[in-house]
Amino acid sequence: MGLIPVSVQAEEKIASSALRELLNSGVSVEELADDITSLLIGRDGRVLKWSAGRPRELTIHVIRSRAPMKSPDPKMESDVERAKAAGLPDLARKTAHVIESMMGQHWEVNFAEKRPSPPYKTDVYIVIHKLRRADKLKVNDVYGSFCPKIACYSTRTATAGLSSRLYEDRKRDGWRENPYYDPERGPVGWVEVANGRGKRVLSLADTDTAHVAATVYASSQREISFSQCYAIHTENPRWLRAEFLECWLRSMGFVGSSELFPQAVLGVRLPERKDYFLNGEAAVTVDEYAGKLPNDLHPLDVIALRVLGDSRIQAGMDEQSVKPTVAKILAQIKHTTH
Repeated sequence: MGLIPVSVQAEEKIASSALRELLNSGVSVEELADDITSLLIGRDGRVLKWSAGRPRELTIHVIRSRAPMKSPDPKMESDVERAKAAGLPDLARKTAHVIESMMGQHWEVNFAEKRPSPPYKTDVYIVIHKLRRADKLKVNDVYGSFCPKIACYSTRTATAGLSSRLYEDRKRDGWRENPYYDPERGPVGWVEVANGRGKRVLSLADTDTAHVAATVYASSQREISFSQCYAIHTENPRWLRAEFLECWLRSMGFVGSSELFPQAVLGVRLPERKDYFLNGEAAVTVDEYAGKLPNDLHPLDVIALRVLGDSRIQAGMDEQSVKPTVAKILAQIKHTTH
């Protein structure tokens, strides 16, 4: 399935083109509605969403290497240059355009080589750094049975407590008590780690995932105030692009993953869908795995943004209300394609 060429298509046709491609793949509107609903529902069964209104700001902090990285290009001496070479600035602009087209929400994108002070003055704060000495990393236990050669190559996106309710409660309380946090954003009544697990009750094993983990701060009504995410990348530029895109989309409020489209930014990752990511092999190389990762927004991502941006989807909605609403939105988009 092709990607949506966001730079050349008229804004009003992006959603209908994306839906047409998804339906042409053989899924039904009903199946797609269930899949997108699973992206929106958090661990308390409710929707997280940014409030409409003012423009938002995304800050991308690319951490410089302490020592020059080995590279055949002498000019590429840091992760900053590597991020630029991977096309991250252009990718960020294109993604911001799609988000504004689908959700009516303008995002300013800033690149920073130094930590913003404080980072919470921005809306979404993405930190990008390179995981060193990847060739000598040990494989996570959860991957040991089918990735004995560092195939899946993903570190834990969370420690044992990162995705636990206790951790999230502490983060929520820290927003209130720590003066480092920005009080102008209002009270934080909910913190959720969006790492692709959706509404599942998390355990230690669930923190071992190839997804990124965005920590999302929201009000008691589930309106998002701030999000922070760390993207760990390798020498392969596809890996960097994929983790950056997932960080941003998770920060928009997508906490679940698509079972139907693992090739999407919001698709499942290892250890799920081994059939897709491992090609039936016991292990794959880092580059082979990176080749399966998305390098741009997939039609599923575009439609998910369009659905979340619809005014009928509101922060705090429960799953029982969301599912029929998503189906109505998709049916309306489908009708415009004919």
